Amino acid sequence: MIATPWPTISLVAFYLFIVKVGPKVMENRKAYSLREVLIVYNLALVALSAWMMYEVSAAVCCLSFVPAFRLVTQSSLLWGKGDCVTPPLSVCVIRWLAIR
Repeated sequence: MIATPWPTISLVAFYLFIVKVGPKVMENRKAYSLREVLIVYNLALVALSAWMMYEVSAAVCCLSFVPAFRLVTQSSLLWGKGDCVTPPLSVCVIRWLAIR
C-alpha cells in the first residue's frame, strides 16, 4: 500500500512525542476553553444532519412514485437519470467524510 514505511514511522513517532511531552507542557497552564468552538461544531453537524435527512427523504419520495420500482432488481435506466439516486449517494460520501 505504501512504498516506504517512513510515513507510518513518522506518524507514530509524532503521536508518541505528543503523548509523552503534551502532559508536561500543559502541567502549569490553565485549561483551554473550547465552548465556542464546540457550539459552532455542533451547529454545523445539526445543519449537515438536517440536509442529509432532506436529501434522503426527497429521494425516498421520488423513488416511491416511480412505477414498478424494485429496490434489488431495478434496471440501470433509473441510475442514468440521476435525479433520484445521485443525492443519496452524495449524502453517503459526505457522511463518510464527516465521520473521519
